[in-house]
Amino acid sequence: MSSKDQKQIVLAEAVAELNRQWSHEMRCYSVKRPYSAADVIRLRGSMHIEHTLARHGALKLRELLRTEPYVAALGAMTGNQAFNRWRPD
Repeated sequence: MSSKDQKQIVLAEAVAELNRQWSHEMRCYSVKRPYSAADVIRLRGSMHIEHTLARHGALKLRELLRTEPYVAALGAMTGNQAFNRWRPD
């Protein structure tokens, strides 16, 4: 098997995985995309960058939002709010 064939197989697997994610994840349920999974894979960079801490935090927040009735996730939205939260009364 040539390296070109192997690359085509890897790309086809990536397209199939992205299509699976789009069709099975609830957060993607109502998203309408004017592009295909093949377009996304074709335009992706060749180096996969993983942000482990950010991914962990996002997955934890998504699970809390799905299971808890209330999640206090946002802090101060402006500088004044941050100052008022910090300032002792």
